[in-house]
Amino acid sequence: MLFLLFMGFFNLGNTRPILLIGRRDDVSCDDLNDCRTRKDIIISCLSTIVLCTWVTLHPNITISPDTRRMGWIERSVRHPLRRLMKRVPLLLCALIAPEYILAYAIRQYLQAGEIQRKLQHASQTNTENKSAPVREWTRTHGFFIIMGGFHLFTAPDVDAATSIPPPQPGSPIPTHSVSPLPKHSKEDEKAERPLEFEELSSEELAYLVPTEREIKDKGKVDIISKTLTFLQISWFVVQCIARAVNYLPLTELEVVTLAYATMNGFIFIFWWDKPKDVECPIRVYGKTSIATPDLIEARRGGIVRWNSRALTIIQNVSIYLVGQADHLFLLCKETQVPTFWSGNPGERIVLRSMVAAMILGVGFGAIHFIPWNSEFPSDIEPLLWRISSIAITAIPLILVIFCYFGDVWLHWEDYFGTRVMAAWLEKSLGFLGTFEEAGVIIGAFMTLVYILARIFTLVIAFTTLRALPLDALKTVDWASFIPHL
Repeated sequence: MLFLLFMGFFNLGNTRPILLIGRRDDVSCDDLNDCRTRKDIIISCLSTIVLCTWVTLHPNITISPDTRRMGWIERSVRHPLRRLMKRVPLLLCALIAPEYILAYAIRQYLQAGEIQRKLQHASQTNTENKSAPVREWTRTHGFFIIMGGFHLFTAPDVDAATSIPPPQPGSPIPTHSVSPLPKHSKEDEKAERPLEFEELSSEELAYLVPTEREIKDKGKVDIISKTLTFLQISWFVVQCIARAVNYLPLTELEVVTLAYATMNGFIFIFWWDKPKDVECPIRVYGKTSIATPDLIEARRGGIVRWNSRALTIIQNVSIYLVGQADHLFLLCKETQVPTFWSGNPGERIVLRSMVAAMILGVGFGAIHFIPWNSEFPSDIEPLLWRISSIAITAIPLILVIFCYFGDVWLHWEDYFGTRVMAAWLEKSLGFLGTFEEAGVIIGAFMTLVYILARIFTLVIAFTTLRALPLDALKTVDWASFIPHL
């Protein structure tokens, strides 16, 4: 897709770029049939950015309180607003750093595939032992487990409950998952915490997990809505390419929207099988918890904390940036699944997702080079735009290199068989502290530069609308694409 964009915007057979923007004056287009207004440009771009971003985002499950006991104002106004505010951090992150959301989507995609493979392997074993029914596991099941599809509840009659699955001769019977007696109301049950994949046996999952169709039915967006959103993104990209073929310039706001549309398209692909806006998880009842905090902490290995409070804050931000935010949480202590929870994937999945997202992020930043030779209303705007475009493109590439060397550093002995060179590098960078501290500081600085660059491009995209060239207000002549005899 990125290749087609640049093929459309630059004529390879001609040294002159297609997008030559003429002199910017305060001009107007008087032909109602062949012209558009600034208002049309703003509405088209903002609607594409907001709607596509909103539909593209697939948040984890957040349990909503029972609205039946709420008053009309609480149920109709305050409750929807609280739900909306929970999605604001995810939306802001998608607008400021869409590469991070892409990395998050790829991370969940890969982890869901890993869960699917484990369930398929366990299903084959259970089928041979006849300890569980045969199930067909898909990536949607993996997504559902990661996003908090199973939540531990306690019921008043849990002590008199029966085990799930039912006892089978010659097969181990888990004792933590039970089916309570139907002598109480669902409102009397207490939500405890979300459950991880490792906390449920394959026998339990075979009985508890709904089918793929039932899981997708829980989502608020069906396949038709997803297809229409993807077509809307594709249509905007086609319009931009058509303007390039007709030698009509794009405004800076359209360039920014084009970059968002392209990135949202990739995010949409990786989250295609993930249910959207699910509010009610599967209730799992248990007498005792399976995984204790000590066992989960031992499995994850813990995080080395630094003495400096400021450096610890920067460290936490860096942990989020490199996709290891799951290590900051113990799910057995949380009442909800964290916003950026990815199912606690392994190092290889985190590294692969970061590298893939940053490579696509380079293409996202490169789109901002399209108006490089355009005339701007002032002298400072082109300078800020070009510097910001370079930063947006270069920083993801630098992060890819950082991820690679970080992996080499963590597994130095696996690569070289000794840590002599690693010790020498750490000693040479002593003025920055340890090698990890140096990486955290440099990563935090690049993040700050990237955020500022994104803000500059967004602001300039609107300020340049005050003086547009005449060709920028002309519409595409679609009749020119129809072959004539």
